[in-house]
Amino acid sequence: MPGKPKKAAPAAAPTRVLPGVGSLRDKLAKQYGTSLTRQDNTPTAYEVVSTGSLALDYATVVGGWVKCRIHLLWGPEGCATPTSAILSMAQAQRDEPNKAVGYIDMEQTFDFEWAQKHGLDTSEDRFIHVFPENSEDVADLMKEMCRSGAVSMVVVDSVGGMVTKASTNNDAEKEEVGKNAKIITRMCQITAVEARKSKTTVLIISQVRAIISATGGETFAAPKALRHATTMVVKFRKSDKAITAQVDGEPIPVGQQFSAKVERSKVAAGGRTATITIMNLATKGRGPVGVAIVDEAWAVGPKPTVGASNTRGPWTA
Repeated sequence: MPGKPKKAAPAAAPTRVLPGVGSLRDKLAKQYGTSLTRQDNTPTAYEVVSTGSLALDYATVVGGWVKCRIHLLWGPEGCATPTSAILSMAQAQRDEPNKAVGYIDMEQTFDFEWAQKHGLDTSEDRFIHVFPENSEDVADLMKEMCRSGAVSMVVVDSVGGMVTKASTNNDAEKEEVGKNAKIITRMCQITAVEARKSKTTVLIISQVRAIISATGGETFAAPKALRHATTMVVKFRKSDKAITAQVDGEPIPVGQQFSAKVERSKVAAGGRTATITIMNLATKGRGPVGVAIVDEAWAVGPKPTVGASNTRGPWTA
């Protein structure tokens, strides 16, 4: 018996050609010199650069800092935000060896020896380190670095330490209300465009500012525009857990544990918290100076099955 006739494949939906749209797109591209988005249904992963911490990469969901975007790192004093930025810059150097990284040091506290111990190449052709004097210089330096296309990552340390040119020249009692916030807002707006064009990843560090209200609390010391311009906001905190080891028969601190919570993300669900252990001295148990990678791998990796040993092994200090 003859088989059942096969059903004909459904006809493809006719492509709609709306009057005037094509000419409008061509005109916009020609007049403003910009590329226009063309939608397709092919899912693409975000391009990311590792944070330098396996645990924090996991907490971001996408695997690190999204390239071409602005990210905010904030927290109280001693919470390892500059160290985290150094680890990220070292990763950016490994990812793009033909580009440098830039550090805009408004705090004037960058430690070259500490950075080198964490893997950062501080030679002049790989690392651009600048000491701006005021907020206007920070904004201009950020713009120039992003526009150049010569750097893969720029770090600003920090927006909380930025002061305007007028503030540095005027007497202490004369306030420049709101001017610094305007400069930072403008910097973020320009940087968002330039970073996308040049594929530069931007990390901005901020300190803590108390919230003056009945409820209290704390936030980062920067205008609200910074929150809107950033793809990720990560809050760092120093934990109570210090890592010690026996040196010459005495216990001394060799490392410190920190937490990093992804408070907000435009590319994935936020809310994850990473536990990061940073070693300031090399030990036989936990390895060299830097992030205790083995500890992080244990924290985020698959755990042993029932009946397997759950001891952490010889790396425990």
